[in-house]
This record gives sequence, structure tokens and C-alpha cells, in this order.
Amino acid sequence: MGGLISNWNNYNDTINSISRPLQMGPLWMQAHHISGMPMQDRIWMSDPPQSSYPACVAVKCAALQSKDAEEKYLRYAREAVMLKGLNIAKQNVLFQIAEQLADEINFDLQQFKENYASGAGIDAFKKDLQQVQYKNINRFPA
Repeated sequence: MGGLISNWNNYNDTINSISRPLQMGPLWMQAHHISGMPMQDRIWMSDPPQSSYPACVAVKCAALQSKDAEEKYLRYAREAVMLKGLNIAKQNVLFQIAEQLADEINFDLQQFKENYASGAGIDAFKKDLQQVQYKNINRFPA
């Protein structure tokens, strides 16, 4: 997990001239047109995520249960924001994603919620952030 946006006060993408949420919409529109994949670019006007970190921590909480849960949770989180236009910085949205996962695989929803509330996924996410920094990764595909 790269955790691209800790918050908008510190975010500045000089290559794409993005420093606030509203400027992200056109980049998503461009990604849609290039890739042909549908994207809800209006989220950046209607209800922009204030950080990508909560979703990253949630993915790490899912990983505490299994690799399969981690991979599926990440996919569902991406679908939630990109296809459904849901704000994945909000706890209720992250829990809805976990509920979807619990309906499909052997996934303990209550354990996920407890891990998220206790911050159990934060240390794993911090390790990922260290790896990103060590490897000097500062760009992620849209």
C-alpha cells in the first residue's frame, strides 16, 4: 500500500498540477478515456476522500485474516471509489466493503471492525510506507 494522499494539505502532484481534490477529476476523466474503464470522476466534486490512508489501513486489517481477503478487499475498495463514487475515507463505507466481503468469503466482519477500531492495521501500513520511501516510489497508476 502506497498511501498516496495522507491529506490534501500536504499533497502536491507537480506533474499533473494537482494540489486539491477538485483537480483530480480531470485526471480521472483522462484515465477513463485512455483506458476505456468507467470511473466516477464526479466524486472529486461531490464527496472527495480527504485521505487514502483509511482505506489502506482497512486493506491491512483485511490482510490480518488472509491474503485472499486482502486482495479482494483492495479490489472492492477500488471499485467503491472508482466505479460507485463512494468516499473510501469514511469508516461506514469501509465497513460496507467488509460486509460485502463477509458475504462472499470466510471473513470475520466483527474481527475486521475490531482490528480497524484498535488500529491493528496501522503498523503493517506504516511498514508499507517505509518500503515506498526506501524505494523512492512517488507515482502510482491511476
